[in-house]
Amino acid sequence: MNKIIYLEPEEEIIGIIDRLKKIDEEKIALVIPAGSLVFSSAVNLKLLKEEGGKIKKDISIVTSDVAGRNIANQIGFTVYEDLGEARETKEKDKKEQERKEERGGRESKLEEKVNVVDESDNYTNIEKLEKHKGEMEEGKENTQKEGVLHGKGIVSKNKSSFSQFFSNPKFWILGTITIVIVLFLLIFIFPHATIYLNVYAEESEVDIPFGLSVEGGLVNTGEEKTIPALWEIIEREVAVEVKTTGEKNVGDKAKGAITIYNRSGKVQIIPAGSEFVAQNNKVFVNPEDISVSGAMVSDFGELIPGKSSGMIEALEGGSSYNMESSRFSIPSLGSMSSLVYGISEESISGGSDKQAKVITAEDIERGKEEARDRAEEELENEFGVKGDKIFVRGLAKVNILEESVEGEEDEEKEEFEVKMKAQFSFLSFARSSFDELFNESINLQVSDQKTLIGEGYRSVKWDVSNFDEDEGRADIVARAIVLVATKINEDFLRSKVTNLDIAELRSVLSDYPEVELDRVRFFPPLFISSIPSNERNIDVEVRYIEQSLSIKEWEFSAG
Repeated sequence: MNKIIYLEPEEEIIGIIDRLKKIDEEKIALVIPAGSLVFSSAVNLKLLKEEGGKIKKDISIVTSDVAGRNIANQIGFTVYEDLGEARETKEKDKKEQERKEERGGRESKLEEKVNVVDESDNYTNIEKLEKHKGEMEEGKENTQKEGVLHGKGIVSKNKSSFSQFFSNPKFWILGTITIVIVLFLLIFIFPHATIYLNVYAEESEVDIPFGLSVEGGLVNTGEEKTIPALWEIIEREVAVEVKTTGEKNVGDKAKGAITIYNRSGKVQIIPAGSEFVAQNNKVFVNPEDISVSGAMVSDFGELIPGKSSGMIEALEGGSSYNMESSRFSIPSLGSMSSLVYGISEESISGGSDKQAKVITAEDIERGKEEARDRAEEELENEFGVKGDKIFVRGLAKVNILEESVEGEEDEEKEEFEVKMKAQFSFLSFARSSFDELFNESINLQVSDQKTLIGEGYRSVKWDVSNFDEDEGRADIVARAIVLVATKINEDFLRSKVTNLDIAELRSVLSDYPEVELDRVRFFPPLFISSIPSNERNIDVEVRYIEQSLSIKEWEFSAG
């Protein structure tokens, strides 16, 4: 009996060979776990085979590792899946050996009997010899039969029985009848054809009018249905940065003394900030109030104007306000401006140039407009489908709640910010409500000669024909894009194509430019080449194809 050695998964080949050298038994069964290091390379098993031969060990391998068993079997090991299989095989080998020894013993005894027969023996001895020979032949036949029963691959069959079976006329009659029946079924009963068609689809627009109302649910008001709506209010704060476009000379302002003359009989008070316009149209202002007494008449009847001195400075900075003596008018005095005037007896100087960006009134208006546009953009982002809600342009309004400008007109700034708080009011409705309306209406919109491909619509454009904010109602036309194709009446097609070959079938389908024959599959393929006459044996498989510029973009198959 084999010596059984259990190996560890990580045990190396050198250690295994050392263990084998220390074992006295010649027949050894190595039980190797699946995934062991020994199976990591065929070199390990080859080395084990070579070293086992050198030390005269008959090594067999027991493992559940399928890859390991395959490699070991190729190298030449006796391989078992488990120890039970190994024991069973050994037991069969033992019994076979015993049978061989028993058969050999019988043959040797027979030979001894033959050898002891003397030539002088009579007929009875010869008969015994023949009897013993017959026993020997019978033993051989029994051994062959036992080999067949024990799975040894020894097949002993009576060839003459096969010859008798094939030479029997009943066999040939039965075979001929069977072949005739099969051919009849294949040609007349079982023929089947499957026609594969390509039907080209195209986009089509369908109009679905409906109403919206915040008051109720889905109601039918004659030709137009109304679905429920909701008022949605959203507030958004937007801010825009505006580049200034104004330019201003912010250099030092020119300053100088001025004498104001009053030729009227009344005292004139010129408030601070009043404009003094020079002869070159440059504008100056007085930083403080100036009071000028009225004119007097001298003893000689001469008019002596009242006068007062003060300071003026240029309205803006810049060297262009530097000037020599000049006369100044005071427009704010109105009709008295011809009697009250100023004269600079000394030059006005000190103005210098320095250009800077300033806010203009146009910049402020432009900033507000950009803020409104930004608010409109925010509103645009709300249009479309948001979850189950649909927001449609034309069913919304924008209210500006607040706006502020970070700066004033004529203020020196490169840029400034305009902030705006806007309120968006929407009349929204549920997509599920529209989908329900679409599914109810689509069959009425698609012609009888067309069929809708796929489910639902590809896209929708909304046309608002009426929007009443106060009533919370609107009238809309949904212009839905759907994919349609020519409707195939399969029953009608079957009735028209029976008994046709492929060329004739193509000719029939040529009258329908949207329909193309892809192929026809016949069964059985070697016996028929035309459409069966039985309509029930004809199947039609339709594949809908959308094409753009001869390039296939979309497919939808239907049975």
